[in-house]
Amino acid sequence: MHLNIENFKVKPTNAFALLKHSVYKTLETYSNVHRGTGHNSMITTALFDQAREVVLEHLQLNKKKYVVVFCNP
Repeated sequence: MHLNIENFKVKPTNAFALLKHSVYKTLETYSNVHRGTGHNSMITTALFDQAREVVLEHLQLNKKKYVVVFCNP
């Protein structure tokens, strides 16, 4: 599943406004990651998977050699 990140974009006046908008848009469908086949779970899982790709691309790392791991406290 690939999500169109254009749906999350807004023209904020500052970076905090963009962050706040993106967090609230994501929370509308937030659910457990990699847990089950529910619609919201699949959306959240796709967002996490896309985030891994974004990090690897931003750092210019080969995804066959490196893995991005997100941890919760």
